[in-house]
Amino acid sequence: MPPTTSADRREQGAALVLTMLVLMVILVVVFQTDVLSHAERDQAAYYVSNAQMYYLAEACAMQAGSVLLMDVEEKQSGGEDGGGGLGVGADGGLGFGGGDDGGGEGEDGGTSAAQVTMDTDSYLDEWMNPAALAPPLGEGFTLYVEVRDEDSKINMLGLWTEDEEKREEWREVFERLLDKAFEGTSFDFSAIDATDVIDELDDWVKGQRGRFRETPLPPLKTSRAEDEAKKDSKLDTDIIENEERHFPLTIPELELIPGVEREHVWGFVEDDEYHPGLMEYLTVWSELELKDPPAEEDGEFEDSPFAGSVFDDEMNEDDVEEPEDAEISANPTANGRVNANTASLVVLRALAPEEIPNAFLDRVIEFRERIHELRDEWEDTLGDLGAQGAGSVFGDRPEGQDEDEENDPAHYVFQTEDEVFDKVEAEWELSVFSDDEQRSKFTERLGVLSNVFTIKILIQEPESGRRATYRTVVWRMESDGEDPRIITLLPLEPYEDTRRPQDYPEDLQERTDRRFERPDGSRYDLG
Repeated sequence: MPPTTSADRREQGAALVLTMLVLMVILVVVFQTDVLSHAERDQAAYYVSNAQMYYLAEACAMQAGSVLLMDVEEKQSGGEDGGGGLGVGADGGLGFGGGDDGGGEGEDGGTSAAQVTMDTDSYLDEWMNPAALAPPLGEGFTLYVEVRDEDSKINMLGLWTEDEEKREEWREVFERLLDKAFEGTSFDFSAIDATDVIDELDDWVKGQRGRFRETPLPPLKTSRAEDEAKKDSKLDTDIIENEERHFPLTIPELELIPGVEREHVWGFVEDDEYHPGLMEYLTVWSELELKDPPAEEDGEFEDSPFAGSVFDDEMNEDDVEEPEDAEISANPTANGRVNANTASLVVLRALAPEEIPNAFLDRVIEFRERIHELRDEWEDTLGDLGAQGAGSVFGDRPEGQDEDEENDPAHYVFQTEDEVFDKVEAEWELSVFSDDEQRSKFTERLGVLSNVFTIKILIQEPESGRRATYRTVVWRMESDGEDPRIITLLPLEPYEDTRRPQDYPEDLQERTDRRFERPDGSRYDLG
């Protein structure tokens, strides 16, 4: 065997290096292929999950809309299909409406809970029950649906009402709201801060938007009153012309106002406590009106629901034809009045004149919360009430339940604005030291009905730990002699909900604990 030369040894080294280079290239190609395949798989799974969540949110919104319609249909039918309700008799005893006229009086002649739900919107209504709002869908997902009435909030557009005296009153209300909304937090507004924000907002409405001056603005419809004033040439020249008004169309526009942070609008968590944002206290939806049909030459709008026809022609193919002159009509909305049965403490504090003590407003909230306490007591005795349907809120009285006013849920609903004082003062045998003028100023800002609602949907996926939140705003339109209908004001959209699972009501936490467990007993971490 011939001896190995130095040249041969150099060739053997080159072969080794070449082999290592080829191996490295193969490893890089395999790794890249694996990464790309996983990325494509994750993208596909993410897309499928997003689609599932959106369609589940649509189903939840439809279910919530149906519950809202059922509520008003029962009111219009006078409870003919109701199953009987809980009521207080003339002697203070607990009566039960029964049979076909469950919306009427109880056995002792009292007003039943079913009758109260026909006359008001409150915690007794089925749309306040999340268990009735979530459809039986979405295996593998946790669904939570809640309806919040926009009429429980203060209409921000009241700041620019044409009545100068009213405008000053609503400015004071808005200042109190900003001053009290975030007390005790790092995002607290002082009284001076609140005044500055309103001044900036006034400039915004007048079109003085600083660096946002060049932002294109959508044309806004005039109100019915403005249309009439223009026809009669009665429009006050001192009032800003509609073309020069730049009213905020949504509450999130407040983020563009100097001094207003994102946390102020959407809410935040501080010291492990959730604080709601201005989205929960303000609205632009609580005063709605239908405009007259457009002129005949506006042919492209002739089939619009707001142009005079009740439904689109395609929707009526299988239904009874509507008369040619049929037009949509709508009963008046709350006209900016805030529902005393559902308004938050912050809103009530802002609406109440300074002469009405905060301690009394705390009692108002405590008085209303008694409905939830009664529901919990009845659920402990009878089981899940959600399965009993919307016909009866509390079902049959549990055996041994005392027949007195304290156990009547209808007692804790304000059927008129004046009952805010009458019932609360009687409950605690107290007297609010304020004159009739201050009481009237407070009660004239209150109502007991709601027309516009925000539907919020939370969807959680245990496997991935992902969650998504959606919302839509609807008008539950009522009209005399016509079926109620749901008009979408804000289409279903994702939105930012800063709440954590523990910030939702307890029933969500229980559902989360139950559905977010692994087979081995450990839990998914949802953050």
